[in-house]
Amino acid sequence: MDLDTVFSLIAVDSEVVRDPWSIAPEYPDDLLGAGLEGEVEAEFVVDTTGWVDLETVRLVFSSHEAFSRAVEAALPGMHFRPAWR
Repeated sequence: MDLDTVFSLIAVDSEVVRDPWSIAPEYPDDLLGAGLEGEVEAEFVVDTTGWVDLETVRLVFSSHEAFSRAVEAALPGMHFRPAWR
């Protein structure tokens, strides 16, 4: 990927949005059963076709390793409406 073509949020007219029909990360069963909430903050590039460039994925924060694994497992199948400018 040519990183010269990656735009920041302030450089686009419409930001990336996950398609409603796209898969989402699965809540880890053990954490759901324990009633534990959590979050993951991840950064990645969405290409012009709406797919995640998996080489750009960076987990910034996670409240639990199981949530991280759920996000990492889902990203290859997640589809987005790409940003446009």
